[in-house]
Amino acid sequence: MFAPLPELIEAFDAVVSFGVAEHFVPTSRVIGALARFIRPGGIVVTMVPNLTGWLGALQKRLNRSIYELHVPLTPASLAQAHADAGLEVLEAGYVSTADFYVAIADGKTDEAQLGPRLALKGMRLLSKVLWLAENLSCPVPSTARLSPYVGCAARKPG
Repeated sequence: MFAPLPELIEAFDAVVSFGVAEHFVPTSRVIGALARFIRPGGIVVTMVPNLTGWLGALQKRLNRSIYELHVPLTPASLAQAHADAGLEVLEAGYVSTADFYVAIADGKTDEAQLGPRLALKGMRLLSKVLWLAENLSCPVPSTARLSPYVGCAARKPG
């Protein structure tokens, strides 16, 4: 990604990234690397887990080492990373409704993990209830606390 083959530079109309950008500091560096693959006028779409809401709090409790591999990003900070990489931000925001299936437990079965594991099961049940409500035409808004993802779409000038 950071040293692409010459024939891949500006070879695509769009690049989509799921769960990559939040592993780099500064985030703009990886966004800039992704942007090298698109032609002028092309689009970069970036999705990262929302670790600033309930998902992040749960992930930190369930498996702190996994949490610490990530840079928590908000729509504003993800948009700024795209702008800092020289892209024109089209849209940035929280994406989807609660999805606590994104949280990763640590595999331990000791009693110290019983409370967090039960909380995770409860939060996953909440995810299913909210999804059912949405399917029954009861829209649930994307919010800072509940949304599992943060997304940004940006265009390469030119």
